[in-house]
Amino acid sequence: MTEDLKKLGFSEKEARVYLMLLRIGPSVVSSIAARTDLKRVSLYSVLDSLQKRGLVSFDDSKGVRSYIPHDPECLLYAFEKKSAELKFQLDLAKDCIERMQSFSGYKNNDDESDLRVALNDLPKDFLLDLLTKRPRIASQLSYLIAK
Repeated sequence: MTEDLKKLGFSEKEARVYLMLLRIGPSVVSSIAARTDLKRVSLYSVLDSLQKRGLVSFDDSKGVRSYIPHDPECLLYAFEKKSAELKFQLDLAKDCIERMQSFSGYKNNDDESDLRVALNDLPKDFLLDLLTKRPRIASQLSYLIAK
């Protein structure tokens, strides 16, 4: 299971800690450290990262901070949100390209060199993967629009 979570973007430590919390339920850092063989000092950043992902929360009501795992279905929400963001970036990239091609300095000599046609011919999964691994592409296109 740890390897599967790593493929979903978890670090080794994040996967180990999240899985342990799901097994044992709400726990204090010392208990998590003992069960995962991780140092308490490093656990705080791991738990902070899991909290930012919406996978754990904490409760200080008893004077000791206890970390609480959230339902694993939160992973689906996170990926659905990421997928929607990537679709928005993909649509934005296509729109930017179309508008940039209308610039007077741009000359399209033939349909094969038309970037928009090339983008439409690529599988959507490939484009989403490209935007995921190369987020600067979307950023650069956004920059060009703002100019």
